[in-house]
Amino acid sequence: MSAVPARDASVGGCLQATVERRADGSTVLRSTEPLGWYPARLTDHLEQWAGEVPDRTFVARRGAAGRCSRSPTRRCSSMRRRSGNR
Repeated sequence: MSAVPARDASVGGCLQATVERRADGSTVLRSTEPLGWYPARLTDHLEQWAGEVPDRTFVARRGAAGRCSRSPTRRCSSMRRRSGNR
């Protein structure tokens, strides 16, 4: 079996990683840096951006006539709160 060519690659800003070579031939890379903050729910980011830039487009759709309708973060955030998804 020939060696697979490899090159250096930046992965998510991680500067160091441990390498585990398994008996089945797989290789596992693990960051030596702790995982940074992340929200408990993905929609928590929506709350954040609705507060910071409430008029920024969150989702948009182009209609048959070519006109674009958009929903700003403020509207999507309030819909989420009304639905009880906190």
